[in-house]
Amino acid sequence: MKRVLRGGTLLPLSLSVVAIVVLLFSPLGIQPAKADNLYARIQGTVTDPTGAVLAGVKLTATNVGTNISYATESQADGHFVFLNLPIGT
Repeated sequence: MKRVLRGGTLLPLSLSVVAIVVLLFSPLGIQPAKADNLYARIQGTVTDPTGAVLAGVKLTATNVGTNISYATESQADGHFVFLNLPIGT
């Protein structure tokens, strides 16, 4: 096996090749950072006291700090979603 002189030490050629390959391909495994969530979501199902789902119920979510309100309506299966609510205090 051939040896290559690197900074005063002798390394096997195969180790040098492996090191070069690792250095060349290591950036391919890096994934970009993901941003923090900027918005919140509230979801659920509207039911009556017996557990039956209620369709067409108008719902309001209000940020008590800013007094901004968001409205939605429950679907036929009672499901509702408030999307893109700003996160804050």
